[in-house]
This record gives sequence, C-alpha cells and structure tokens, in this order.
Amino acid sequence: MGQTIERLPDAIAISRLTRSITFQNLVIALGVIAVVAPMAVTGHASLGIAVLLHEGSTVVVVLNALRILRWGRKRK
Repeated sequence: MGQTIERLPDAIAISRLTRSITFQNLVIALGVIAVVAPMAVTGHASLGIAVLLHEGSTVVVVLNALRILRWGRKRK
C-alpha cells in the first residue's frame, strides 16, 4: 500500500479475493481427501491412484491460488 490511504480500497478488494480463493482451496483439498481416503481404505482405489488424485488436487489448488496474481493486471 505504501504511504497513501487512497490504496486502502485496493487492499480491501485483494484481501476479499484472497479470502474467497482460500476458502475455495480448502473446499477442494478437503473434498478430495474426504472422497479419496475412504476409497483407499476400503480398497476401491489403489494407493497409487489415491496419491495421484491427491497430488492432482494439490496442483488444482496451486493454480487456483495463482489467480490472485492476476488481480493487479485487471486494474490497470
């Protein structure tokens, strides 16, 4: 923000975006774990498939979080 109060609305906007994306990422990550873990325990998914699905969800979460970096480009 620097020393100017004029950028306060920008700080609020990006914090709201960050909070929203963080919530989305938690839902994605916990949702995949809630589905994959029981499948692996009961034998409906092999360990390799379970790991692949979990790591795939990690990639999705990271890509989703990278959307925050585009915020400044939209404003210019």
